[in-house]
Amino acid sequence: MDLYLEYNDDLIITASGSLQFAVGWDQVRERIIRSLVTNPALQLTNGTTTAPDYVFHPSYGIGLGELVDANLTKAQIQDLTRAVNQAVLADVAVDPSLPPQISVLANNTNTVQILVQVFLLNGTQGEVSFSLGNNPVTTPTGNELNVNFVLNESTLG
Repeated sequence: MDLYLEYNDDLIITASGSLQFAVGWDQVRERIIRSLVTNPALQLTNGTTTAPDYVFHPSYGIGLGELVDANLTKAQIQDLTRAVNQAVLADVAVDPSLPPQISVLANNTNTVQILVQVFLLNGTQGEVSFSLGNNPVTTPTGNELNVNFVLNESTLG
């Protein structure tokens, strides 16, 4: 069981004084968001490597924060879509027979919007969306990243 922790927020104390746990869609959503925003170690053009967010798992994550104010090419959008697809399908609760539906919109104002529709093994579907660029939520590093999410409780037919 994982602690309930929203992106860019704090732990929640329940009315009884204990910490709230994430279950069901919240747990899956938090794992997906974590895998998409976590920075892996990257090889730079000068031969050095950036430090990963998870030092014991340097290849974990795809580092969406790197896209803040990016002006993506069609090839980069295709690479991003492929990376998001792989990251979402790696989650144990995601149905591998129903690939996520991913939409990436990169406009000329250096804002990247990503919408991911996820199909879970329990028959429900959820959505996670990211907007990187000119948004009101600022991360501790100064990059702007806005994360939204929704769960559609209807079963898939």
